[in-house]
Amino acid sequence: MERGPGSPTPDEVRLQVARITAGRRFTAAPSLARFLNFIVRETTAGRGPALKEYLIGVDVFGRGETFDPRIDPIVRVQAGKLRKRLDEYYRREGASDEIIIDLPKGSYVPVFRNRGVSIDAPACPAATPAHRKFWRRGAVILALAVALSVAVWRLVSQEDHRNNFQFTLSRLTSDSGQTTHPAVSAAGRLLAFSSDRGPQGDSNIWVQPLAGGEALQLTRDPAADTSPDFSPDGAHVVFRSWRDGGGIYVVPVLGGPERRLAVGGYSPRFSPDGAWIAYAQDGIQVVPASGGEPLRVSGAVGGAACPLWTPDGKRLVFVGETPEGYDWWVASLARDAPPSPTGVAAALRKHGLNDFDETACPSAWLGNEIVVTLKVDGMGNLWKVPISFKTWKGAGAAVQLVPGPGVDHARVLASQGISFRLIFATDANLSHLWSLPVDAGSSQPLGDLQQLTRDASLVGGLDGARPILSADGDRLIFQSARSGNLDIWMKDLGTGREESLTSDPRPEDLPVADAAGNTVAYQVSDAGRQSIYLTDVRRRLPRKLCDDCAHPLDLSPDGTLLLYRGVAPPALNLLDVRTLKSVAILQDPRIVPLEASFSPGMKSIALVVREQHRERHRAFLAPFDRGTLGAADTWVPIAEEMYHLYLRWSPAGNLLYYFATRDDHRCLWALRFDARGRPIGQPAAVRHFHTVQHYPLSGSWISVARNRLAFNLTDVTSNIWMAAVP
Repeated sequence: MERGPGSPTPDEVRLQVARITAGRRFTAAPSLARFLNFIVRETTAGRGPALKEYLIGVDVFGRGETFDPRIDPIVRVQAGKLRKRLDEYYRREGASDEIIIDLPKGSYVPVFRNRGVSIDAPACPAATPAHRKFWRRGAVILALAVALSVAVWRLVSQEDHRNNFQFTLSRLTSDSGQTTHPAVSAAGRLLAFSSDRGPQGDSNIWVQPLAGGEALQLTRDPAADTSPDFSPDGAHVVFRSWRDGGGIYVVPVLGGPERRLAVGGYSPRFSPDGAWIAYAQDGIQVVPASGGEPLRVSGAVGGAACPLWTPDGKRLVFVGETPEGYDWWVASLARDAPPSPTGVAAALRKHGLNDFDETACPSAWLGNEIVVTLKVDGMGNLWKVPISFKTWKGAGAAVQLVPGPGVDHARVLASQGISFRLIFATDANLSHLWSLPVDAGSSQPLGDLQQLTRDASLVGGLDGARPILSADGDRLIFQSARSGNLDIWMKDLGTGREESLTSDPRPEDLPVADAAGNTVAYQVSDAGRQSIYLTDVRRRLPRKLCDDCAHPLDLSPDGTLLLYRGVAPPALNLLDVRTLKSVAILQDPRIVPLEASFSPGMKSIALVVREQHRERHRAFLAPFDRGTLGAADTWVPIAEEMYHLYLRWSPAGNLLYYFATRDDHRCLWALRFDARGRPIGQPAAVRHFHTVQHYPLSGSWISVARNRLAFNLTDVTSNIWMAAVP
């Protein structure tokens, strides 16, 4: 970038972009933040003249190679929105900012100047084809890394309007992959974390001096090791491992033999006196640190997770279910003392913090306040919530500590004088849809993974972007927020052309389709209510099927019947799309239906449920005849997982595909059935996923065509930071 008089440096411009995109106006519009990051980086790298509608449409908004700006005005429309957001920013929170970023009308090349200085856009040398090819391939990854690394710069440069703190921020790790789950020793000398920085790309436990220095790798098992915590004396680290079916392990901090303390379990924590270790496993359990039988302390509370010891070591705070949603609970180690809710969630909702869910894990104590990650506008932010040590109830309003995207897994270093230090990870996931060529009837792969989308707005996991293939494998249907609103999209896998199937300003999500891919059902959200709509991809005439009916699960191969999950009570419902008549085919207070899919011949349903007071998800093959689901005692068990499951049939109905942790990693498996619908032998591995990157998060979603499978895979970028707060 050539600089004229009064022009800021490229580094100053990048920091200004970080400040702008970390604000609420842009965190609520990720496609515009991505747009701004891209055009600024291209311009500061000297490639401003190459910023044409076609390049932006392909690289920023995920349009295919057949994108025609004359037909599709996406870039012009979004440029207008970007100019408006920039104007609003500089009229409000950016009114005193020294550096101004303008986007002149009729151009996609931004102009940078210091406040009070008027300059023309600098001339930029043209990009070479090699430069352009490299940048197209790396733009999304660079956007993610820059956003992750510099968005937190806002913590240093300005006060957030929600708090009165100033921060001194330091970066503790600088990895290109996933380095997360920090833990700090009581003396404040050592930092432990899980990271895929090793040569194999799998997650292991590492320890390094907090003041800086060489890191020591504590674990080397090929299975993922995560969630470390120090013993009070700093001599041992406890962690969760996926090895041998999963468990809680402890290892000396200077290295040595690893000892298994419990089967299964997540989020282990040493008690303040070092005598016990708490963890989540079908509730909250505690086990002696020396080994022994675990004790369940969470009673009948469902969904119990994320244990945090109280400072006196006599109780545990954890997140768990209530009839109204989720709340924090407090449990005593005494067997005759049932856990009690804190009422924190209801108090937070009164103040507009409505996203208190199973992810609102109590992380660390700050005096009588608990540090927690709460979602605001879909982004993780650190807050502190006061708790009364007398009543164990919420004792005041929450205060935001650390804003900024993807802030999570907080720990507190013991107070020193009047200051304390927060240690946390900044996590960001980048998901894409991928295809695996297979002979769907035999489950044999016919090639390597192929990337189907280049869209940074996609989300991983079952509730993320759902790839839906037509039976012939020629079309892909999925949801994307690339245009600033969550819409249903369709891609022709032969030509690469992509087009939006929906144009409703409300968010559209969770698509399911018939076998031919001609009829699509999807969820529409409006002011907290969910409805399901149906549309024909050829005529584009959406039709509402039901109100307050929530979660579409599957559409029958001929498109006439819809399986969906109700809201209250949670039931599996069957709706005839011709008559709009609905009937509950599974409604049992002891069973929560999670996923369901029709077999090609409509003789059975692959069903995933969670039983009351059990955390594990169980998959069954249930008989289905004339709109009736067989009784539970006729169901054939298929799989059992701690995480979400989704099962999908091969076109011939002789195989079920699903992700499972049968080999200590979440890999893709296929189970064969005979003509009577009975399993044959053991599941066969279709594709292994043994590294952190390109990984099927939280079960993922699978679609099966005659010649390929489609699913979403996620790359994770995270690092650890420390904020000193006076």
